[in-house]
Amino acid sequence: MLKSILKFSVILLIAVTSVKAQNDGSGNTGLAFLKLGVTSRAVSMGEAIVSNTTDASATNYNPAALMSGLNGNLVFTHN
Repeated sequence: MLKSILKFSVILLIAVTSVKAQNDGSGNTGLAFLKLGVTSRAVSMGEAIVSNTTDASATNYNPAALMSGLNGNLVFTHN
């Protein structure tokens, strides 16, 4: 009886530790819309806009760049 319980426990442990989650990456989950860019300019530059933004989208890419903006502005997005 003890040997069968031990054998079952070992098999169960191996089975549980070898199971993988069924996630193919962040692009295939239900939250893929979170990978969209904030502005069309940022998307067209391939999200390489970190040091080149001075508008309100800097809150997403580089908050320190807000100080270099000359005028106040707003960014509206729609998904």
